[in-house]
Amino acid sequence: MHTIAEETGGTLSFIENQAVVQDAFSCIGGLLSVTVQEARLAITCPHHGVRVRSVNSGRYDSVIDGDGRAASVDVGELYADEERRFLVFVDVPAAGTVEDAT
Repeated sequence: MHTIAEETGGTLSFIENQAVVQDAFSCIGGLLSVTVQEARLAITCPHHGVRVRSVNSGRYDSVIDGDGRAASVDVGELYADEERRFLVFVDVPAAGTVEDAT
């Protein structure tokens, strides 16, 4: 089941005992009620010195543009109240003076 969930972009949950089966099915019904399809996270670095170094996106495909000024993550489907977390590493130049730090 874990392999199927991984390959299809699904989620696997283990139900420890029969007492919580009804709650589990209630959650499934709520998750499937609202869906966002083909979601994509876009990251842009407008400051000329800031560059995306890497994106930790787990099993989701991510791309960093050649100059490092933009990146994206193909998230796919999102269900109601579902969250996904990604870690983006950026290189930021040291500020020289107060005027440079704006």
